[in-house]
Amino acid sequence: YQRRVHGGLATFYWGAAALTVKKLGPKMFATNKSRLITYTTSIPATFLLSISSRILSIKSKDQLIAAVVMTAVATILDGLALMWKPNLYENKELKKKNELGAVTVSRMGSAWILFGVGVGLVASFVKF
Repeated sequence: YQRRVHGGLATFYWGAAALTVKKLGPKMFATNKSRLITYTTSIPATFLLSISSRILSIKSKDQLIAAVVMTAVATILDGLALMWKPNLYENKELKKKNELGAVTVSRMGSAWILFGVGVGLVASFVKF
């Protein structure tokens, strides 16, 4: 049961991140400074999401399993989207102005999601 809950959470978090890239990506990845701010602020945010996973895991031994399930689901979704639905991340307004820019932002966004997935896995090892 808990694995399905964590799989559902991972799907929700990944979807929220993909929507964030689509809507805010052009601002999040426009400059080196904005990328640094995006990545830096995503670390504490990802730790907060990890805490929500821990709230659902009553036993401490289940926390690592939850992190692995969530990591696997988010990574698979990101990979599938990149391969078969890359425009999922693309900002429509940016694509009208600069198609290559929209593709670049979508790839940066996908990398940011994978970064967050990795941070979430690391967070599962940190004791609060």
